[in-house]
Amino acid sequence: PQEAAPETPALTAVETTLAQQEIERQRQLELELEREREREAQERRLAAEQERAERLRLQQEEEQERQRLQAQVQAEKEKRERQQAMGTLNLDIRPWGNVSINGRGYGASPPRNSIRLAPGTYNVVVTNGDLPAYRTTVTIESGGRAGLSHLFE
Repeated sequence: PQEAAPETPALTAVETTLAQQEIERQRQLELELEREREREAQERRLAAEQERAERLRLQQEEEQERQRLQAQVQAEKEKRERQQAMGTLNLDIRPWGNVSINGRGYGASPPRNSIRLAPGTYNVVVTNGDLPAYRTTVTIESGGRAGLSHLFE
């Protein structure tokens, strides 16, 4: 019978080297695959963080807009309430006079025959050229009317 030829040590060394190289190549591929998975996971975490930041920014913008609109509605409501509370000072100045209320000029009467004012007490001065000024105090009630008549002579 014929005996099998013993393997040569050089061939075994080559096979061993090839096997080690294959193992190393597999290990490198696994490392690359793990690094790629980690990069993808990092990208997903970054994208999720960016999405959270964008959602937060949008929520903050929405809240600011909501607050702005709420303040605008409140201001309009208060303005309507003030307008409804305003009273009227009716003027009957003859032949004419420049009307000043609490130091603020309101122009000539006539043609102006009324002035809307918030409720309160006011110092009124009416002047007509070199004639003595007419000074008085008027009180305006909420939603009410007051009259001021004066004849310059």
